[in-house]
Amino acid sequence: MALRDQPYLPLYVQDFLTDEKLMECSALATGIYIRLLCIMHKSDEYGVILLRQKDKQSECQRKNFALKLVKYMPYDFGIISVGLEELINEEILKIDGDKLIQKRMVRDNEISIIRAKSGSKGGFAKSKNIAKDIAKSEANNENENENEIKDKDINEDERKECNILKREAKFKSEVFEFKKYPDVMLDKFVSYWTEKNKSGKKMRWELEKTFEITKRLAAWSSRDFNNNKIVNNNDEEFKQLKEKLYGKQPV
Repeated sequence: MALRDQPYLPLYVQDFLTDEKLMECSALATGIYIRLLCIMHKSDEYGVILLRQKDKQSECQRKNFALKLVKYMPYDFGIISVGLEELINEEILKIDGDKLIQKRMVRDNEISIIRAKSGSKGGFAKSKNIAKDIAKSEANNENENENEIKDKDINEDERKECNILKREAKFKSEVFEFKKYPDVMLDKFVSYWTEKNKSGKKMRWELEKTFEITKRLAAWSSRDFNNNKIVNNNDEEFKQLKEKLYGKQPV
């Protein structure tokens, strides 16, 4: 069955809700778009609104399409014109000559026709050329979105990495507020508790059910995890320990 003969509209819900271009449109434009999808679903050429000679009342094609759509929508010309302008500017719809096109609907219809032909000839196994057409059509679809998908993946990875680095920096800052412990011990404490899990999404301290820095530091100190005596940073004994570990620092 051809897509236009189906009583329902194939709507990719997730794509519709997350389409960045559509999210830039107003509620008015979104409402016009949904109505327009339904009209395009029943068009002779699926996914296309065709301007006939009698529809050309102006030199402006956008105005001509808006005037034509007045006949099919319960909105006046002004509302349709504003919504249509947004949808075209955001490249959700495209004007190609005398056609107003929704590219994905056109592409889905082409694939549907190819598959229908394949089925009538006994399936893909006996229709190699048709199978190639399907693969080519779907590959073109993937290629069109490949760069955008890669960019989204890269941006998402960068966002996650940036997020965990911020959390790590905040954790370190909070730990180093406890001046009664030497920096050497605090460094080891931070290094231990900020170790990432296998997925790299969480640090060791975030995997604990509870984590109170004050009590954890006290426990760390009492267990002598750093194998150094805990003294105040300003104590003479601590200064001697730092010189032993790092050498005498210039004044």
